[in-house]
Amino acid sequence: MFTGCGKKDSNKKDSGNDNKTEITTDAGNSSTSDANNPGGTDGDDSASDATTDNTVDTTDGTSTTESNVQSDNPLIKSEQYFMDITSMIPEIEGMALADYGLQDSDTMILMYNNDYFGGYEEDKCALYTLKLSTGECSEIYKDFNGSTYSDLELLSASPVVLYNSPRKMVLYPESGVAASVTPVTRDGEDVYFNSVYSTDYGIVFLDVDGNLYLGNPEGDTITPQIIWEAAPEYTEYQVYHFYDGGITLKARPLVTDETESAYININLPDGSLNESYCYDGIELPEVFNNKICANAMVAENLKKEGAIYITLNNETLFKIKPEHESDSLADAVNGRNMVSFSSDSVKGGIIVFRLDIRSDDAVTGSEYYMYNLNMVEADTKLINQKKEFTPVAATMENSDKLAREIEEKYHVVLSYGDDAYLPEGYVIEKNSDARALLYTFDVLNHALALYPDNFFANIPGKANQLRFIFVGQISQEGYRYGYLSGLRMINDEADCYDIYFSMKFDQSTPIERTTIYHEIAHMMLDVAEEQGNFDAETFNGMNPEGFYYVGNYSDEIEDPSKYTQYDLDEDGGYSNVYFVNEYSMTMLTEDVAELMGHLLGEDREFYRSEHVQEKLTYYFEAVRKSFDTTNWPEKTSWEEKLDSYK
Repeated sequence: MFTGCGKKDSNKKDSGNDNKTEITTDAGNSSTSDANNPGGTDGDDSASDATTDNTVDTTDGTSTTESNVQSDNPLIKSEQYFMDITSMIPEIEGMALADYGLQDSDTMILMYNNDYFGGYEEDKCALYTLKLSTGECSEIYKDFNGSTYSDLELLSASPVVLYNSPRKMVLYPESGVAASVTPVTRDGEDVYFNSVYSTDYGIVFLDVDGNLYLGNPEGDTITPQIIWEAAPEYTEYQVYHFYDGGITLKARPLVTDETESAYININLPDGSLNESYCYDGIELPEVFNNKICANAMVAENLKKEGAIYITLNNETLFKIKPEHESDSLADAVNGRNMVSFSSDSVKGGIIVFRLDIRSDDAVTGSEYYMYNLNMVEADTKLINQKKEFTPVAATMENSDKLAREIEEKYHVVLSYGDDAYLPEGYVIEKNSDARALLYTFDVLNHALALYPDNFFANIPGKANQLRFIFVGQISQEGYRYGYLSGLRMINDEADCYDIYFSMKFDQSTPIERTTIYHEIAHMMLDVAEEQGNFDAETFNGMNPEGFYYVGNYSDEIEDPSKYTQYDLDEDGGYSNVYFVNEYSMTMLTEDVAELMGHLLGEDREFYRSEHVQEKLTYYFEAVRKSFDTTNWPEKTSWEEKLDSYK
């Protein structure tokens, strides 16, 4: 274990705005916190005429009628199974379509409310059924007890599961009976569900920790009962597949190659575990009826086109019409997937999704499309490519073991649990949770692999050691961005950098790699400044004329989206973009750290901005001049990543 930093040494925080104490928040590291995601509106006159011929096959099974017909364009295949159903969606006066779902392969449930319209004194909400084969639409329920439903979300159909924070309600359309979900607590804390589904055995709930619950209506209430506790060896649970009598959960194994995914089969009536297995480096799409289902996506390398694709086994089946490309651009570059599936478990082989129509950077309507997967033959060979997998148990012994391996491999110090030093001026909780520590160390292990060999063993300057300190929640009085996900301080007495990471920042993911890269970027900038290779005035000259950093974390920024990745030019390009987000405009040091953190931690098209590239190139050059690059590769991981956008 490296001892370059003493655990009992006091930490000194430099005062003022001299860039020696930096903090990271969810505003600075969340990939979606600043993105605008307007709700869809009803699709007025943008609809094209829908047809009801054999394009709509509402039977289950594996019909191959007209399947796999190849067109001259390799990007557009099986187009006859793709249908514009916008004209079927009725317009309801004073209301807008808020969400929808498939009750069966021929029946959509449409949910309307007046949330998108102002000036109405009475809150309205209504449900309709739409027959895809005939276009017949009928109202089945309305008013919803007269409550305010500003956050309705249709998570499942038949029955319909509605979320209205803090209330939850399950509605049975045939009877018009609504049952409220009884709040659930575990260990004295409220349980939050991120998935709710309808099955033949009752309503299935998956909480943010991966625990599985089952509930059946008793009068007007449903009380979820836990049937399976999440295995501590996994994290990031999500529902992958329903089958007769059970459910498959997809999870990420702790301490393994990050491309691997574990799949756990659970018997719904009793919660017994049938089988657990792992796929090696294969990202599997949804499965229904023992077939692999299509994924709809915005192609990562084609986001600038804004095109939406449906893929099956990595083969493109359909590309949205070219005239939609510019309309899709704004949401595509915000990292938002334009596709809205009817439900998380695709029913009957029918996929329905929405495409927002934009004009002058505003949503003016929506178009709705349906794809019939039953008419496409599916290759199921990927289903059998599983391997035996034994996850590492989430124990303190294994957490300690991985911590020591990271220290030896990267020449850093890890401090956690009771050994974590808590500096003055912040409210910091200690955290000794073995599962959170093991997962966090695994993420850290992968993140540090992007830096050159012995990078952390050769930190120039007086503070020549890096210590990572893992704690619980971090907060500071007067800090307007909420809780901190990271905190970097220079420990003068111990001659090291102390970087704190919060493992309670997000309930489902204890730490993000963007946070790790962000905080290390602060250290790299400190070194470059200390060595005299980074000039703040030169860097400021790369910002918009008349721009000044706020200089603190408390004052509001007048226009938080201006000059950020969301400020696109008239052509949908990035000529206006200088910063990642609002947080980047607080201080120069946060600007640099945000640019570096999101570059290594995410894939964002705004890095095509010449202003962003200029700023990062200057920073990279300063870092190279400041570190011993004898054993560095010709191009570092960050230099290669930036080059990929040029």
